[in-house]
Formats: sequence, structure tokens, C-alpha cells
Amino acid sequence: NGSRKTFQAKTSREAREKADAYLESIQAGAVNVGEGAKLTINAYLDQYLEERVLPYCKPNTYSGYANKFNYYVRPVLGTTRIGDLRESDVERFIQGLEGKLGRYSIHQIFVALKTSLNVAVKHYKLIAYNPADGIDLRKILGPQSDQKKQINPFSTTETRTFVEGLRNWNGSSNSHPQAALFFTAVFCGLRQGELLALRWSDVDLDEGNITVRHNLTRITNERLVEKYGEIHVGSPKTASSAAVVRMPAPVIEELRVHRERQDALDFTSQWDQKMGDKKRHAARTTQRMTTNKVRAQNRELWGDLVFPSDVWTPISAGNIRRTFLEVLSNLELRKIRFHDLRHTCASLLIEAGTSLVVVQKILRHANYQLTADTYIHLTDKMADESNRVFDHF
Repeated sequence: NGSRKTFQAKTSREAREKADAYLESIQAGAVNVGEGAKLTINAYLDQYLEERVLPYCKPNTYSGYANKFNYYVRPVLGTTRIGDLRESDVERFIQGLEGKLGRYSIHQIFVALKTSLNVAVKHYKLIAYNPADGIDLRKILGPQSDQKKQINPFSTTETRTFVEGLRNWNGSSNSHPQAALFFTAVFCGLRQGELLALRWSDVDLDEGNITVRHNLTRITNERLVEKYGEIHVGSPKTASSAAVVRMPAPVIEELRVHRERQDALDFTSQWDQKMGDKKRHAARTTQRMTTNKVRAQNRELWGDLVFPSDVWTPISAGNIRRTFLEVLSNLELRKIRFHDLRHTCASLLIEAGTSLVVVQKILRHANYQLTADTYIHLTDKMADESNRVFDHF
């Protein structure tokens, strides 16, 4: 059509190969060299998210992609036409993230961008090749650019302090109101969304089993709210995540206490006024009657949640985080993420000599490699300690 097309490559031979492939794709009708190639990255990402991510991916996946694009990709590459995007543009974009984000985060952003561009090549046929294909992150960021997100589990001693502190909260004989939630996280390795979606119908205290069936997500993205609402209860993260999980004795014991507390809650809208000054108790009585009524209405809506809020709605992640940090501060423990309780579960199992195959099954990872990659440093540590067995020979 008279326009000039340039290709960037490390060698002249590679440049010729790209040019030949491009010409062949045009002749075969595989590439749209018209208006589609003039789409800006912003316009393309809108289309990609709406047509290729929203219909097929879970809400968390959509939110993750949208956030990466909105916060990092669009401000730098958004006004570039997709047909003009070059490998050098993507390289400069990645280099611009250095010093601002960790290696893991940069890797995740790069993967999201590269995946979207693959769709532009294979599905929409807007471009002949993916300009991110030839980029080796290790050469830009160093050999550790693809390392997994740092995990930060409790040690055995810290876990014991955590458990005992929750069991005898503030030195009393009563456990913390959310002890059962934390016990289930650290001893069963359930994810936060799985815990929030858990129902008593999924829990068999007599057999000691939890059947993980659902995952609860709170949604803030406007497009997702339109589709799912503000709270979405869907399937677990992966197919392997939906499984039966065995509960150790401390979890069963604490869940029984938790159930007894729930059974003692008042769900009626009536409140028996105690003897005394009616004016002094009127405001408190009205508040309790309102709380009970709301709680009863919400229980009809949400059913037999194991870990509801005080008014029987799903607990927000923010409230869990706040409560968790308050517990850590009270017990003088170092700060970790709530998700690190799941890593603590794995860490305790591995240090006790449990094989990674069994750990994979307990954590319900999609494959063995994920388990091995995540906890390789723990197995290396155990191997070093095991070698000391032979030191006395």
C-alpha cells in the first residue's frame, strides 16, 4: 500500500526472515494491514480485556491484567499504534520499571503484555509477529528475573506462639473470635477466598474433612461489578483446588468452639428488656434489635457461612488483614501477609519430612513443579542439614 515497514533484529539475516514472514502473512491474508494495525495500544487493550479476558477468565485474573495495564503499560505505551510497536519499545518499557518494582512484579507485567500481543497476532491478526517474543528478561534484569514471589512463612517456634496466643487470647481460657479462621489457614493451607466462601455444609467435623468447593472474591473493578456484582462466589482457583482437605485435631477442636458461638447468636428482632431504667437501655436495645434483624436477613441471603461478619455478610479482606495484624502485634510476632499462613503450612510439613508430592496434594497445587519451584529453598535447607548426619564418620 506504499507505506514503509521496518523491522528490528540483532542480525541482518534475522531482519530479512522477519520481513519475509511479514510479506508471506500479508499475501496469505493473515495480517490486517488496514485500520486494525492503526489501533493504539490503549484501544487494543480495551478490546482484548472485553473480548478475550472477561468472558473466559476468573474475576481476579481480569482484575490482575486490567491493573497491570492501567498502572504500568498504558502510561508508557498506550498511545503507540500496535502496528508500530517494536521490540526496542518493549525493552525500554521493561527497563523503565527497574528500580520501581521487584523482579517478580516486572515479570508478571511482561507476561501479561506478551500474552495480549500473542492474541493480537494469532486471533485478531493485527500484527505479523509479537514484538515481545525476542526479549529475554534475564538479559535485561539479570538471571533472577523470573524468580517466584518471596514467601515469608512463620518458623515452628513462631507458629507455636501464634497458635497458643490465639487459643488463650489475652491470657484467658477463651480463644480469639477468629481463631478458627486462622487455624484453618495455617493447618489446612486454605486460601483466603476459599475460607471466606466456606459453608458448614462443606465441613464434616466428625470425619475431619473440609470439601473446598468455592472461592469468594470482592470486586472493585467497575466492569466486573457490572457482570458479577460486588461479591462473587465462584469455583476455586484451579480444578485441582476443588478437593477434600483433612483437618488436624486443633482445627476440628477450634471449629467446634466456633460453631457453638455461632449457635448462641440471637437472630430474632425481639429483645427482652432487662429491669432497670428504660431510657438508659433504650438506645442499646434498639441497636441490638436492628443488628439481630439485619443478621437474620443476611443469613437468609448468604446461608451457613463458617466465617461471616458480625452481621452475617462475608468478611472483607481488609478486615481480615486488620484483625490479623492486630493479633501479630498483640503476640509480638513479626508482620507477615495472611497468605503466608498457607506458606507456613507447607513449610511445617516440609520441615517435618513430608514429601513434596504430599505437600502438593495438601495445598492442591495444579502440578508438582509449582510446589517444587515455590518451596525449593526449604528443601535445599533440609538437604544441607541432612548431610550433617555423616559429619561424625
